This record gives sequence, structure tokens and C-alpha cells, in this order.
Amino acid sequence: MKARNAIRILAVFMCSALSACDKGASEAVKSLAYYKGHTTEANTVFVKCQELQNNELSQMAPAQRLDWEGSPQGINCKNASDARSESNYRQYQERMREEAKKYR
Repeated sequence: MKARNAIRILAVFMCSALSACDKGASEAVKSLAYYKGHTTEANTVFVKCQELQNNELSQMAPAQRLDWEGSPQGINCKNASDARSESNYRQYQERMREEAKKYR
């Protein structure tokens, strides 16, 4: 009886794990250039990735996390984060240029 329950629990776990993998596989990979042109979407993806990082990813084994980073969702998170960082840095540089004009 205990073996049957264990098998059922294992089967449910495997199904949920496989369905989670299927969701990531169906997602389209978007390039860094795409996110540079769509900063609002990059910010949205970044926030979702931060939540994922703080919850699910922090509990993954290193091998699982490495696999995730190579998945479409992982690549999109990296590209959105990089685009967001570049945009923030560009805005910072612009503010510094504007401030420097005061002293000319």
C-alpha cells in the first residue's frame, strides 16, 4: 500500500515537472536588441525573473539551474536584464552630461 502511494506521488511530481519544462520550451527566445527596443517589456520580464530567482531558482540544484539558464526563459531573462542595465546606464550617462553642462 505504501509503495502504491509512493508511486502515485512520484507520478504526480514527474507530470508537474514535465509540464513546467513544456511551458519554458514553448516560449520564444527574444534577442538583446529586441529588449533594447522594448524597454517596458524588458522591465516586466526582469521583475518576473527576479521573483523566479528569489523563489524557484534559489532551490534548484546547480545542474538544474544551468539547464534553466540555457532554456528560452533563462535566455530571455538574461537578455532582458542586460538590456535593462544598458538602458539604466545610458540614462545615468545622459543625466551626468546634463549636469556637466551647468559648469560650462
